[in-house]
Amino acid sequence: MTQTSAQRRMVAPSPEDIEKLTQLREIVRQEAATASPFMASLWETLHAHVSRAHLRAQRALARAERSAVLQAAKAARTQHSVAKGAQGQGEETQEESNG
Repeated sequence: MTQTSAQRRMVAPSPEDIEKLTQLREIVRQEAATASPFMASLWETLHAHVSRAHLRAQRALARAERSAVLQAAKAARTQHSVAKGAQGQGEETQEESNG
């Protein structure tokens, strides 16, 4: 079964993926510098595609990291609210038994 482009976009690249793209950009750049004029134009086109993929991957990784931070903050706030609510209920119960 093949993935749709939307499903592929949901998976954030790993830092290793970013590093591999960085290496690929450098290899393609070097090939373009030493190739014949015809091949150089092909390598430059490939370099442009790899560069765009590299930028997209970096943005996706940054988005995933921001999302993880926001989710962790939200979970911490929720946990704090639940704990505070439980503490408030305990105080109300204690007041009722004292009253």
